[in-house]
Amino acid sequence: MRTQLDRLAIESPDRRVVIITFNNEVVIWGTEAHSDITIAGDRLDQFDELFEMGRTGIRWESVPPISESCAALKEKVDALSEGGATAMGPALSVCLGIASSHRKSEIVLCTDGAPNVGVGSLEAESKPKTKAAASMSGESKGTQFYRMVGERAKENESIISIISIQGADCGLEQLSMCAEATSGTSNILVPLELVREIRKIGQRKVVATDVEATIFVHPHLALAPSISASGASKATLTIGNVTNESDMSISYAVRPEFRSSLAGSIPFQLQIRYTRPDGSRCIRIVSATKHVTADRTEAEKACNAAIVGMAAIQRAAALAQEQRDFKAARELIHATRHMLRRGAVSDEQQEELGNFVTQSDDMDAELRALEQRSSSSSTSSSSGGARSQAPPSLDDHSAQLLGSKKKANRNQFLAASKKTVVDKRKGDKRLNEAYYNFQFE
Repeated sequence: MRTQLDRLAIESPDRRVVIITFNNEVVIWGTEAHSDITIAGDRLDQFDELFEMGRTGIRWESVPPISESCAALKEKVDALSEGGATAMGPALSVCLGIASSHRKSEIVLCTDGAPNVGVGSLEAESKPKTKAAASMSGESKGTQFYRMVGERAKENESIISIISIQGADCGLEQLSMCAEATSGTSNILVPLELVREIRKIGQRKVVATDVEATIFVHPHLALAPSISASGASKATLTIGNVTNESDMSISYAVRPEFRSSLAGSIPFQLQIRYTRPDGSRCIRIVSATKHVTADRTEAEKACNAAIVGMAAIQRAAALAQEQRDFKAARELIHATRHMLRRGAVSDEQQEELGNFVTQSDDMDAELRALEQRSSSSSTSSSSGGARSQAPPSLDDHSAQLLGSKKKANRNQFLAASKKTVVDKRKGDKRLNEAYYNFQFE
């Protein structure tokens, strides 16, 4: 935390920083402009009251910039100690209230335990319940809460990133919804990796907010169900925040009645509406025409292996995370691998195939374990009766892995010759010294 404060003071001296801690109570640590604010007791169960306390408890304009408050904040960080429960939901509620006073804020949440106090508590959900009760309960209150938090932050163009500690069960399956909705990150780290990860979060720049994409394809084509539930030829997606690492893919198929008659070339268009960091509202229109072929070999050899691989990883992760269809996710990975092996003829394609294999190996192993676990659970619960329809839960490791694969970007798959390389990327000398000279005490 000290390292990140130093980094912010150098890189963004005008940014304002507020530290909030949580155990069995929530504390908004004061600055020269206001004293500490402690929230405890029954108030931890009231989202609206917590939000309002964050919104009115401190005046954003009165918070000094990090260039002035860095030393005082580091003293407060040094004085922190662990203990008590984990009122994470109330702390996030307060953060939302504070962020509501300033759009495009960033919330970085660090925790070594699952939420178990106040709104968003997952403690009751971790207790065993009958399969019948689980199948009828629908989406849990904890899941609903963190989904709502993500949507509220997204509306404010804010970003939430989650850092949990390896070996601690932090309920990342639910918490990661906040990060996913706002284009933030979710990671499980050992303590020695915290400095590096917080530095990486600071390097992820928001390039556009309030992003909306409209996709047009030829009427003879149907967009995938994940894009359009009705299989339409046009769809509008609300994306929200976009960072310098954001990439998304669109899938489509030829409608069955036109498979034998489609020929020549077909048009595509993408319209992107977005807000730039300076506040200006823009629209970008990208149009393209693609050649149609009935020759499978020709199509596979001409494919962009990096984009196909990225799309498969993203889609497989979504199938596993959202639908718990681990078998379909594995089938998609293996089918893509076989297709790329048939079509990879150039050196670049071979390299991108290798990158896909690297990215998919750990995911396939995790999906296989999840599939076996799900199958064993279904078999044991169905003896003498109907199978439960309750989807299996994900542990922190599975939730983090699938979440990161769902947001895979093309740089992870591109051949080296296609990447933009900066020959002498020295960066800011003061930032480099602060990072490399850091020592754990």
